[in-house]
Amino acid sequence: MTNCPTLIVTVGLPARGKTYISKKLTRYLNWIGVLTRGMISQHFKFWDLSFIKIMDVGQRYLVNKVMDHIQSRIVYYLMNIHITPRSIYLCRHGESELNVKGRIGGDSGLTPGGKEKLNQFIQTQNIRELKVWTSQMKRTIQTAEALNVPYEQWKVLNEIDAGVCEEMRYEEIQENYRLEFALRDQDKYRYRYPKGESYEDLVQRLEPVIMELERQENVLVICHQAVMRCLLAYFLDKAAERRSDTDVRGGFDYCASSPVRQLALPNTLNPFLF
Repeated sequence: MTNCPTLIVTVGLPARGKTYISKKLTRYLNWIGVLTRGMISQHFKFWDLSFIKIMDVGQRYLVNKVMDHIQSRIVYYLMNIHITPRSIYLCRHGESELNVKGRIGGDSGLTPGGKEKLNQFIQTQNIRELKVWTSQMKRTIQTAEALNVPYEQWKVLNEIDAGVCEEMRYEEIQENYRLEFALRDQDKYRYRYPKGESYEDLVQRLEPVIMELERQENVLVICHQAVMRCLLAYFLDKAAERRSDTDVRGGFDYCASSPVRQLALPNTLNPFLF
């Protein structure tokens, strides 16, 4: 996307949210692959530079000299975030038929045991006006249907495309595509399945989801393992090399002012709360 490092400078009086904005924007840009660092200043001459001035907690904006693609994305991002307290849940679908067989990808439905537990968990949370998003794959849709609430399908939330390796076991991939298996081990984040996708591709596909999550309030996202890893990596500010190995087997409660902590959650469903 760009080889030039990006420097984010936030300017303003003390206790006006400069650190919050700087960290949030730097996290977003690093997540989409733009190497970025942030700095804080109370005095900075920027009349001849590109800048966006945010007034009254996002009620008004002043944009000056936005001249390239990255600057346009920065402006769009800053005009869509808010500071309203909310909860974002990330949850894998319930146990699917292909999960039981140890096969990756595909579009199988849930097993009988994969349809019950999420509803029990959500009922205990007492969430106001919860929106539910799913992919367009059967296993996430069936998971959402167990909640008996309206839900919205997003194609961009579909699982990573494994190409020619769809519905195969990893042992079969190692046996039939030895070179591909070795290449994936060398760089899992950037490795692209033949006729499929890489984790790096998936991050670019998921950018509209991140942007919309920043605009929304309480949302439950029912998705897939690779998708959940990429979304979770954004909120936890993980480096690219660590995103493809993000642990999504357990549940975590995350907020900006406290460490991540473990939740007691069902085995076949892994909700994360932000």
